[in-house]
Amino acid sequence: LLEYFIPKQKLDPIRQDLIQFGDKVHKEYLDMAINAELFKPRLERFNAWGERIDKLHLSEGWKFFHRESAKEGLVSIPYASEYCEHSR
Repeated sequence: LLEYFIPKQKLDPIRQDLIQFGDKVHKEYLDMAINAELFKPRLERFNAWGERIDKLHLSEGWKFFHRESAKEGLVSIPYASEYCEHSR
């Protein structure tokens, strides 16, 4: 499908990255996605003495995806213009 939308000379350099990312999604990310869905973030607003603490409790899945999104640069991908009109 990508071959239809992206010229071969632009697709070849990123093909290996896409394959590696697909492997991660299939293997590592699936278990963590299940964990993140089962254990949603929880906000603890007050402690036992009624003092406001606003503490956010995150599961391992949420912490994992926070690290991985930074490592993979997922947030910045739409803003990169390395491949011109084919970047997004």
